[in-house]
This record gives sequence, C-alpha cells and structure tokens, in this order.
Amino acid sequence: MKKYALAAAFAGLSLVGCKKETDKSDETNDTVVAKQPEAASIHECYAFVQQRDTISLEIDQDGAKVAGNLHFKNYEKDSSHGPVAGEFVGDTLKLEYTFQSEGMTSVREIRFLKSGNSMIMGIGDMDEKNGKMMFTKPADVKYDKNLVLVMTECEP
Repeated sequence: MKKYALAAAFAGLSLVGCKKETDKSDETNDTVVAKQPEAASIHECYAFVQQRDTISLEIDQDGAKVAGNLHFKNYEKDSSHGPVAGEFVGDTLKLEYTFQSEGMTSVREIRFLKSGNSMIMGIGDMDEKNGKMMFTKPADVKYDKNLVLVMTECEP
C-alpha cells in the first residue's frame, strides 16, 4: 500500500511539474506576442505640378486603411479640395473623395496606383450611383503616366 501511495504522490508531483512547465511556456508565448511590433502608421505627401495646375495628396496610412486630403488646384478652372478615405488593395489605393467645388459638396471615387515613391492617378468612365461618381468598370481603370504624383515633404 505504501508503494501505491508513494507512486501516487510521485505522479502528482510530476503532474504539477508538467503543469508548471506548461504555464511557463504559455507565459513565454504571451510575452513574445506582446513584444511583436505593431504596424506603424505612415504619413506621406504627394504632388503633381504641370505648368500652373497642381494636385496634392496628403495621406495617413494605418495598415491598409488610408485617410487624408486631396487638392486639385487648376489654373483658370474650378479647383476642388476635401478629405479622402479608403484603403490599399495590393498596390492600388481606392479612395472616396468628398470635395468642395463652386460651393457644392460632391463625392467621387478616386484611384491611384502606387509605384515606388509615386502615385499614378487612375482614369476611366464614371457614372453617378447613389449620389457618388463611381467608375463604371473598375477593372478597366487606366493609370495615366501623365498624371503622376511624386512623393514630397509634407508641409507643416
């Protein structure tokens, strides 16, 4: 009987020892997960200048999500400015642009293709859907090499 009691006590200590090891490895895993750095948000500015026309884009990126401001300053034509919000899908930045022009607020879909330190603006046919101008065939959007916004320093 003493042999069984001793064996049971030893087995109990072994289980406690195993449990303790499991707890340690769980704590270690928790610590490793906690130490992994989170994706830092990115603040970038881009500009396109052609003679007296400019386009400026300022964005804050957190993961795939993007928010910022877009400004079209056209010489002797209507200009527009306003906030953008959207996300990166691969190298494509898909944005919704809510802008002011001639005292009216409008919403338009905007796309850019990120290429190195540049953003190439997408162009294509658009139609109004639910009060927003949207690309009629998003797969057919062309990225115009004549509308390239280059990364610049952000103005304070």
